Amino acid sequence: MEAPKVQRRKFHSKSRRGCLACKTRRIKCDEQGPPCANCVVRKSECTYPLAKGQAPPKKPLAPASGGISTKASSSSSSLKLPKLAAAPGSSRTVSSSTPSESPARSVALSRHSSPSLYLHASLSPSPAAFSTSSSSNISLELELMHQWSTHTWKSIHFMPGEEPFLQIDMPRLALRNAFLMDGLMATAAVDLAIATRPHDPAASTAYLCTAIERSNRASAAFREQLHDLNRDNLYILYYFSTMAAHFNFITPGLPMTSLQQADMFFTMMWGAINIGMFNFQWLLESPTTIAASFEYAKNYRMELFDMLDPETTEALSRMSSVIRAARLPAKGDGQGPLAIENFGYQMAVGQTKYSFAEGPEGHRRGNFLGAFAVAGPEFVEAIRNREHVALFITMYWAVLVHRTGLVDKDKAWWIGNKGAELIEEISGILAGSWLVKMNHVREGIAWTRLQVGLPPLDGCAWMYPFNGLASLDVTGLDMTSMTL
Repeated sequence: MEAPKVQRRKFHSKSRRGCLACKTRRIKCDEQGPPCANCVVRKSECTYPLAKGQAPPKKPLAPASGGISTKASSSSSSLKLPKLAAAPGSSRTVSSSTPSESPARSVALSRHSSPSLYLHASLSPSPAAFSTSSSSNISLELELMHQWSTHTWKSIHFMPGEEPFLQIDMPRLALRNAFLMDGLMATAAVDLAIATRPHDPAASTAYLCTAIERSNRASAAFREQLHDLNRDNLYILYYFSTMAAHFNFITPGLPMTSLQQADMFFTMMWGAINIGMFNFQWLLESPTTIAASFEYAKNYRMELFDMLDPETTEALSRMSSVIRAARLPAKGDGQGPLAIENFGYQMAVGQTKYSFAEGPEGHRRGNFLGAFAVAGPEFVEAIRNREHVALFITMYWAVLVHRTGLVDKDKAWWIGNKGAELIEEISGILAGSWLVKMNHVREGIAWTRLQVGLPPLDGCAWMYPFNGLASLDVTGLDMTSMTL
């Protein structure tokens, strides 16, 4: 009988390109930084060794566009395309150079964070998430694909009839498009990271590391694809870009405020629309349900407003009153225009009000997420610049986020306290602004805080007696010129 062959140990080639923090900890670096995925999760400084002859940078390196930003800033970056809008805190913008080099209108890819309280009941962490062996990687990939197909896809299911495409067709397309596969797995890994966070922080961290590493890789490959937009890949890039915006909005544990996370989400959703508008006919003719969804979206059902409860109707009327009375910052001498005169503000208010009329359990339950992207880049930029009227409208949008999380936690597992966090942050900004002199602004602040369970803000009150509304004045402010 022949003696069994002794298996030889397989060796792997070592890389010297990892960051210094990973070298110190003796762990594998994804080499995608700075910052790498490990340093993002640990919130540690990420520094790479200099190559021979390389001078140290004058400024800390900014993350590659599409990677995770570890610094938060409220600074604005241009939304003018084809340049790629930079993440807050990033000093870089990625450009497609000239329209001839890249026909695509670029999309911002930046990282977001936010906590979620939803726990998938039957979930237990996979040992594959803690291992770096090739067999464990395969097991982890299978686990992530299973998670996508059984649960994660629901979080981006917004339009009627999308189920087969998201659950079946997208994974099949991912087999032929590596960037899409990495995007699906990154989003599924965030799903698992959020689900395991309350009862197994170590597993949550491991899944989060996987999510960020996959996302960085997907984003780099995605940007390459933007140089060759065509009929066959336009719809794939469109769906990926919406998924990337969603990923950045839901990734937990990153050092950003809720409003900064929303900034990036709105910017990236606008980028997704730009990809679709490169050739909208291609998008309509793609093997998706986009054409049917577009036809449905064109038919506004105004009778839905009659089904709103009287209090919500009154609250929405206050939002409309504010944009009719408040002026935007002047771009030159003299006073600025009324907000109602700006088409982007009109669209933002109209889309938000219609989303309230549809309700979170409506046929297009997640339609509100793209409301500000539809309003256009000027309105998205206004939010990034912390323009007060735009922020006031955003508080109402945050109520929609909160209500969606209450209606269906299985599909909206990513929401958690996002709505309340946004309203808390924005109302704090508005409380110290000139806009709070308006009665209807104070009423709007009070109403939005009430909807998400926040305590009243000093000087703001919402009362809904049978004969209308009343508000408490803000003590010490001149009410003669600003009340409505």
